[in-house]
Amino acid sequence: MLAGYSAPFDERDITSLVDRSLVELGIPYVDKAAAVEAYATELVESILLDRANSEAALAELFALCVETNYSGALYNFYLLRCARDDLRDHGMQAYWDGADQSNIDDIIHSEALRWLQLSKSERLARILDKEKTDSQPSPGSGGWPGFERDPLHRAIDWFLAPLRRGK
Repeated sequence: MLAGYSAPFDERDITSLVDRSLVELGIPYVDKAAAVEAYATELVESILLDRANSEAALAELFALCVETNYSGALYNFYLLRCARDDLRDHGMQAYWDGADQSNIDDIIHSEALRWLQLSKSERLARILDKEKTDSQPSPGSGGWPGFERDPLHRAIDWFLAPLRRGK
């Protein structure tokens, strides 16, 4: 019945129909955080299984981070995607301290392993906690909270670093 609907949709009717259909089929309800965790974990596993596919998986993790309002749990993957893109396109990056063309794939691989070493409950807690982030700190950056997590300000900090050192 659900497949027979066409636009325009009444969101309440469709939501109710989907809920009833899931109950009828015996499919358990999964909340948003659990769905994000499961999908992110599947993407992270694909990074580890196939390095050739890691760019597509990293792009999807980037998009998932944006869709979840820059979830701190996924933010390192966001930063690593930005870093990898800048290294590919410009040969330099300002998103991840110490990352360069020779080690970016190893850093992505290590971050993927780190994600999988967390228990499912730890990953869920991090997804649910919008304020908590474990993104890599940028030494000496920023004068206000969150500065080191904001790509624009990390780039500004990177450009201003020589001036701060007096060069």
